Amino acid sequence: MILGFREKSAIKASRLCWLVTVDEHGAQHCLPKARFSYFGDNQLLIADLAISECVDNLADNPRVCVSFADVHKRHGYKFTGLAEFVMFGSERLRRQQRVFAASLGSSIARMGLIVVTLDSATEIQAPSYLLYPETLETEKIAEILRSYGL
Repeated sequence: MILGFREKSAIKASRLCWLVTVDEHGAQHCLPKARFSYFGDNQLLIADLAISECVDNLADNPRVCVSFADVHKRHGYKFTGLAEFVMFGSERLRRQQRVFAASLGSSIARMGLIVVTLDSATEIQAPSYLLYPETLETEKIAEILRSYGL
């Protein structure tokens, strides 16, 4: 099981995820994605509205990295795995597509779904968690908000 309670909670709390693919020349491509979910204990589902460069890269190299992080807590997860792109409406992965059907409405016909079958999960956090372990998370968040002038 790759996705436990903590990982799923972090995904639910995130507003964006970052999907990284690699093209045929080894150049990395990182793209923020706003519509995503998990499916079961080992899949991430990422909606792709524009058939992006990331999708083109999957044809050459299906290995991906996906990161979720709470920008205020500076804590999250990095996942790796194999991805495939499936157009909405395809008979394949019908159950996974239902996860997005209600939230996407009529735009669903122009979209596809990047399905990532996970092989690893790694917790990521700011260095302050290691350097100042005695500092409460609420204090860290308050300091971050102050540094941004919020």
